[in-house]
Amino acid sequence: MAIDEAAARRDMGIAKSDHVHSLLRVPSIAASWQARHGAPPDDRAVAVLLSRLEPLMREQAERASTLIPGARECFDRLRAEGCAWPPPRDIRAP
Repeated sequence: MAIDEAAARRDMGIAKSDHVHSLLRVPSIAASWQARHGAPPDDRAVAVLLSRLEPLMREQAERASTLIPGARECFDRLRAEGCAWPPPRDIRAP
């Protein structure tokens, strides 16, 4: 099932599962899903899509990303000085 780039990018920036839910609420996408799968999209559909998309997204991110010059050295120095990443949960909580 294909969707156009404009639809895919419309809600980018929100949580992945929310983004997929949002896409599946687009009438044309929901209709295509139902025609192909015989039922309207539901939470299980979102879980299936995410299980297939997440490895592809990680792979593409690895191909498209490069470290900023000096970032690795900075990270290594901070780690050597005892900084942990990710930080402990309590300092990331709102």
